Amino acid sequence: MTDRKELVKQANAAFAEGKPENFLALCAEDMKWSMVGHKQTNSKAEAAEWMKEMEGCEPPQFTVNTLISEGDIAVCTGDMTMKGEDGSPVEYGFCDVYTFDGDRIADLTSYIVKTGGKDEEQKNASAA
Repeated sequence: MTDRKELVKQANAAFAEGKPENFLALCAEDMKWSMVGHKQTNSKAEAAEWMKEMEGCEPPQFTVNTLISEGDIAVCTGDMTMKGEDGSPVEYGFCDVYTFDGDRIADLTSYIVKTGGKDEEQKNASAA
């Protein structure tokens, strides 16, 4: 069995390289992916369809701050920058909770919070 931390590193590399097919190759057919407050998919096929919406987008840049694995669960936290609709960088914090079935991702719950960018800068400026 592959080390869970290694599988999470492979999943993160797939996103950073803009290669969703590499991420999907790590997933079970009946995997569930919930991006809390945004979207939920109930199969690998649904996740693939959702990821098609990201085609042509510049891959996110991110830093992993914490990667913990115990049994069939791994948790990854960090910071991520993606381009906003106007092309300016937008900063986020993330926490991904993976559950594995063997060497496949069975469940992924993603928490993503905007931490910076134009909206945040404007909010901070108006508060000052």
